[in-house]
Amino acid sequence: MSDVLLHVSSLSAQLGSSERPVRVCDDVGFEIRRGETVALLGESGCGKSMTALSLMRLLPLSGRITGGSVRLDGRELLALTEREMRGVRGGRMAMIFQEPQTSLNPVLKVGEQIAEAVRLHKRLAKPAVAERVVELLRAVGIPDPAQRVGEFPHQLSGGMKQRVMIAMALAGDPQLLIADEPTTALDVTIQAQVLQLLKGLQAQTGMAVLLITHDLGVVAETADRLAVMYAGQIVEKASVDAFFAAPAHPYSRKLMESVPNASKRRGKLAVIPGRVPPLDQSFTGCRFAERCGDVMPACREAPIGWFQPNRKQQVRCLLWAKGSARFREEEISVGTDGVVEPSLDQGAARLDAATASLAPPAAEAKAKAGDATLEAASASVRSAEPDPRTLLAVDGLRVHFPIQRGLFRSTVGHVKAVDGVDLHLKAGQTLALVGESGCGKTTVGKAILRLMPPTDGQVRYNGVDLASIQAGQMRRYRKDLQIIFQDPFASMNPRMLVGDIIGEGLQALGIEQSRATRRHRVAALLEQVGIGEQAMDRYPHEFSGGQRQRICIARALAVDPKLIVCDEPTSALDVSVQAQILNLLKRLQDELGLSYLFITHDISVVAYLAHEVAVMYLGRIVEQGRAAEVLDDPRHPYTQALLSAVPMMDKAERRQIIRLEGDMPSPATPPAGCHFHPRCPRAIAECARAYPQARQLRDGRMVRCSRLDTSAESA
Repeated sequence: MSDVLLHVSSLSAQLGSSERPVRVCDDVGFEIRRGETVALLGESGCGKSMTALSLMRLLPLSGRITGGSVRLDGRELLALTEREMRGVRGGRMAMIFQEPQTSLNPVLKVGEQIAEAVRLHKRLAKPAVAERVVELLRAVGIPDPAQRVGEFPHQLSGGMKQRVMIAMALAGDPQLLIADEPTTALDVTIQAQVLQLLKGLQAQTGMAVLLITHDLGVVAETADRLAVMYAGQIVEKASVDAFFAAPAHPYSRKLMESVPNASKRRGKLAVIPGRVPPLDQSFTGCRFAERCGDVMPACREAPIGWFQPNRKQQVRCLLWAKGSARFREEEISVGTDGVVEPSLDQGAARLDAATASLAPPAAEAKAKAGDATLEAASASVRSAEPDPRTLLAVDGLRVHFPIQRGLFRSTVGHVKAVDGVDLHLKAGQTLALVGESGCGKTTVGKAILRLMPPTDGQVRYNGVDLASIQAGQMRRYRKDLQIIFQDPFASMNPRMLVGDIIGEGLQALGIEQSRATRRHRVAALLEQVGIGEQAMDRYPHEFSGGQRQRICIARALAVDPKLIVCDEPTSALDVSVQAQILNLLKRLQDELGLSYLFITHDISVVAYLAHEVAVMYLGRIVEQGRAAEVLDDPRHPYTQALLSAVPMMDKAERRQIIRLEGDMPSPATPPAGCHFHPRCPRAIAECARAYPQARQLRDGRMVRCSRLDTSAESA
């Protein structure tokens, strides 16, 4: 029996009309061995998901496979009838789709949806089907599975919905599981659980996994090999160790340089100029040529074939040819399946030369990273010495929502979304608010801006308590306090032109009443955020995700704010687009002295952008302090668990994952004592008696934990 489970060669698929087709995957080829995890990574629009749908033969109605071969365990899938293919889907090959909320039927109980998959692929009696459903839910780590089978999708958390999707995919005991961005919208703790679950299932069943993602940390920790996709074509294949040691393609290197971390705090993140080209065109040479800093004339002249820098890497890039002049003379074959095999001496020399141009040696890179980290830490200390005045002080903030039942809607309890939060933000600095989904982060941001009425507490902005003033009085502070919402498309009116969307605040607050002056100011704002004034007369749907987020930033800047609440502004973006947005936010902070309350669960973004960090759990702050200290030496058990779950590209930086049992409790019925103690690996009986008091450590940070050594740690 062959070790190769899936063999894909020269796979091509198109969408749309035959006159001008969109080539979503073009001459794609790769292999997956039994029990192996292969990652397919790249920016949005590169064709990753469409490649997966082509393998499953689930393309949209306008889609068609135009060529190639897909062999699963030796069987040609492209030659099967649709009836035969139904037996393969969910049986021998299954798929977890990107968004579980839209993939699950909202009007069917989760048990019924899993049972449907079981009945399709296993001929079992009705009682046996019910037992199998409970067994699958238990296998994917859902607590109390017998009860969960009777619940609807909306009653489950995001992590639990994703587990239900995995249970459905496993119903037919597949040989190959395709996971399309299975952790993109999940918190790092839930992400770690899902990835650990997939690893465990692979160990038990020998299942192979095709992991589609743009998270390089996830790839580094879970995959054995990877393929980098750009504009419908695979441009690099490598083992994970070889790739992260020295990515061979300029596009791969740019992706890695775009990832934020603490060592890059003092500089700009690398960005990839331009965007992925539209796939409805015919390409002549390298598809990355227009965005590549190392482009040569030969790159545009003919299709690029495969070169092999070493035994574990293959790449479509002329930088790995024997030399551009010699390349043109010898007319090296550019066949899509061929690999130019250099001799060992030539390969070693080429690897050394190209590695020097594409990526610094490991020792030099580590030294530079260490210097950057030291400089960043020194800068953090220096910036803390002048102690800029406090711009925003939040004390005892509470937001409780009544639970009403019965005919007369009597209040029977409260959802304590925010339950006594204290925050202090200095002028010109960034305070990151981190924690799992459902902990109350977004509610804090909206309550500060009075977009949601606070139940209790103070929100002092420049000494004025915004929580106690009348709604009419709040209007004068609206220009100083702005927000960037998580979903840029949902936060803009799709029927309004971009120029009117950005200028709406100027008109509503009486800053610019003349349309001509408003348009002039909007044009300047669009230039400032890197979009250009030509965008004024276009609609939101005509822009990419990163461009729409820039438009939302321009809208927030239009009224000259002093404080911007950034609610997960980069969570759904590729690393390259994320780098552009983070560079923009940092530049605007330096130029305009802006303060940010940055709500996120992306720890790498926090390390790069934030001056201080507040960690939130179930409506309360459990740890707060300077970013370098909290991230390098977390003291609260929840912070430690949160940071341990962050996937890291560098093996030396990885922590042993602290697994948290169960899900976050409901804010309607929080546990007695410390809210975290039911999930805390270090909890003792005292933790359940009373909520711990805030304790000040020697380094200035605040921690709420009964297990701290007060004699050694307290100031």
